[in-house]
Amino acid sequence: MKPLYLSLLCIISLWSCDLLQFNPGPKPIGQIVPVDNPPTKAEGKTLFESNCQSCHGQDGLGTGIYSTSIRDLINTYNVVHNGKGAMPAFPELTANQVKSIELFLTGEVVNPNPNPTPTTAKGLYDYNCASCHGDKAQGATSFPNPIYNSVNIYPIVHNGRGAMPAMPTLTQLQVDSIQVHLIRLKPATVLTGKQLYDQNCARCHGNTAEGNASFFNQAIWHSEGITPIVQNGKGTMLAFGLSTVQVDSIQVYLRKLKPANLSGKQVYVAMCQRCHGDTGQGTNLGYIVQHPVTGYASFVTRNGRPGTPFSVAMPAPNTSKITATQLSEMMAWLKSQPKPTTGQALYKTYCASCHGANARGGIVGESIRNAGSVFLTWTRSGNNGTGYANRSKYMPAWTATEITNAEVQLMVQYVNTL
Repeated sequence: MKPLYLSLLCIISLWSCDLLQFNPGPKPIGQIVPVDNPPTKAEGKTLFESNCQSCHGQDGLGTGIYSTSIRDLINTYNVVHNGKGAMPAFPELTANQVKSIELFLTGEVVNPNPNPTPTTAKGLYDYNCASCHGDKAQGATSFPNPIYNSVNIYPIVHNGRGAMPAMPTLTQLQVDSIQVHLIRLKPATVLTGKQLYDQNCARCHGNTAEGNASFFNQAIWHSEGITPIVQNGKGTMLAFGLSTVQVDSIQVYLRKLKPANLSGKQVYVAMCQRCHGDTGQGTNLGYIVQHPVTGYASFVTRNGRPGTPFSVAMPAPNTSKITATQLSEMMAWLKSQPKPTTGQALYKTYCASCHGANARGGIVGESIRNAGSVFLTWTRSGNNGTGYANRSKYMPAWTATEITNAEVQLMVQYVNTL
């Protein structure tokens, strides 16, 4: 028995030593992955009390450092995760944990604040909007621009926009009440065009209408006929409750913002780049305009073009917007761009805008498939002289310097593959 007893004792001792020596140490903090349980109100209450209550008050009613209620807010993950203004980021909270907090905030108030949810227009604004937009809608740290000219605000309030959270629990009637309050907050003082521009336009379009890369990077100092856009909105741009007289004042101010002595290239960047690309290579809003035929391109520039087949119509800038010298410089700059070297790229640059990407007719309805040697004849002779206005009949003529015979042959070979 003694040998067996000693053997067992040794085995137990060795096993114990192995256990004692197995010590992986503390898990690095960077590797700790929080358990992302399904969201619940109970967890939301706990998380809110430990992370949010000191600033936002009990149950998010705005009784802490931050005086505005945050109840009924949803889609707050980006704000919580990244922080906003004076609010720090909480990147350690998972998406489901933030959703738990939202569930808690949109549920029953455990200990209701003695001040109930307001029902007046001013009360609704103060309760939901004033902390970011100022008590008179004049702007605040979070959003410095005034909003008393904003109209049709329901979609933004309901769905949120940018860093602004959605407030889907506010009814249409409540948002309409806030809209009425905004109208009442509009200053009675007659503002100058510059003041109106600074208050309503500068944040998105730049202080001198030169554009803002974060919102709308195209200059607008050349824009004319802005009244319907300002009053009705366009794309992502809000409608503004400005009178026609006020918009006219902004229009006059825009004209004063036009920089002096711009080169043709600078004018292109300011007025054409958004639709036609950095170097005239074309975008989904406008044709390729590299290597233009000067007469036709100048005609189109002066007369504009309807949106078809694009979603944006081309305006017709007069000589006060683009001088003859600037237009000439612009054409020279576009012609100086590197010339395509393949049949496909040459066809896309010189022919596709009229005859279509597949050469089956395009917007002018003239197929050039199987054109063969006639292709060169048409390229040299063109059609309809200077009848630029009749696009279905007009075709420019190119010299052998502008398009060589070899380049025409490359295009023929490419079209034959379509």
